[in-house]
Amino acid sequence: MLTVLILILINISFVGVGLPNSLLGSAWPSMHGEIGVPVSYVGIISMIYLGGTVVASFFSGKLLARFTAGICTFMNVSMIGLSLIGFSLSSSFIFLCVFALPLGIGTGFTDAVLNSYSAMHFGAKHMNWHHCFWGVGATIGPVFMSYGIASSSWRVGYQITGVVVVAIAVALLFSLPLWKKFAKLSDTSTEEANKPQSFGSLFRLPGFKTSLAIFFVYVSAEATVGLWGSSYLVMSRGIAPELAAGWLSLYFLGMTLGRFISGFVAMLLTGRQIIWLGCVLFGCGIVFLQIPVGNAAYLIGFFLMGLGCAPIFPTLVHSSPTRFGARYAQTAIGVQISSANIGATVTPPLFGLLAARVGHGLFPVFLGFLLAVMALMIGMLNKTKVDEETGV
Repeated sequence: MLTVLILILINISFVGVGLPNSLLGSAWPSMHGEIGVPVSYVGIISMIYLGGTVVASFFSGKLLARFTAGICTFMNVSMIGLSLIGFSLSSSFIFLCVFALPLGIGTGFTDAVLNSYSAMHFGAKHMNWHHCFWGVGATIGPVFMSYGIASSSWRVGYQITGVVVVAIAVALLFSLPLWKKFAKLSDTSTEEANKPQSFGSLFRLPGFKTSLAIFFVYVSAEATVGLWGSSYLVMSRGIAPELAAGWLSLYFLGMTLGRFISGFVAMLLTGRQIIWLGCVLFGCGIVFLQIPVGNAAYLIGFFLMGLGCAPIFPTLVHSSPTRFGARYAQTAIGVQISSANIGATVTPPLFGLLAARVGHGLFPVFLGFLLAVMALMIGMLNKTKVDEETGV
């Protein structure tokens, strides 16, 4: 029963991490006019936010070495909720930038801490389901914002989301004794695993640098689809903007549904098989984007890309304790997620620059290139010694 309660708390916390993910994009068309800044200024806020996630996830292993997972999660989910409320109260662009930093730090720490904790204590199926709940939060967030804008303003959308996240933090506060009790009962929560490891020794582990490259490239592809998928449909395929936005939602639907299904698939296939299956599905989605058989091909393509993305990140994270050892796992996962966040920060703007010169028709080719690089890196990582049941 205790294990079930901890799993529920982790899933709810992942919802809290996912809720702010799409808020800024949904609210900015209404926000920038009221705040009095150009549309392009959203990039500044986004960079500050992503910078916070990169730094926080990189040092998450150090945080876990000093505090329990329950306390870390409570503190950082609280930071997310209060930052969202701060957004709703902001009257100038400067204040939005100020609150973007703790929002990114809270998100980065929570994401890395929960991933590390789950990888150490639970099976691959649970890791996929945790990320499924992140997708639920990312889907609900824009619904809150849409309601807020329709009823009053974007501020209401941020207030509703902030209050929900603060409520999750309150639940985590009251659950702290449960986390402490679970840590005592769990045979994987060893003193050795909680010792902080130096970054120097971590980077000398066989295959670790290659794993960082995989995380970077994978999230680069995932984020590029999310940011530029609609633009590709509009600019290259002549789809109406309102239709393109709706069709792109199939990508996120495929990812959320795929992570739910992957939890069951993880009981049947090894981690290595699951990741290759995800790569194949993602590649099939890219192919469908270029098949000249009508709009249905685009719908199928985005859904397949989301379905393919679904198991890759959770399975890569879950394999880290096996691949690099329990005592390095917490620090390793934090650095890996930091590398992933750097990919999300750098690569989508890079594609934007290329598309401005070459055209948005480059979109499938760019994704194909990223997929090819990722497959090459996975092949290299497979040459290092790893447990066949959980490794990639």
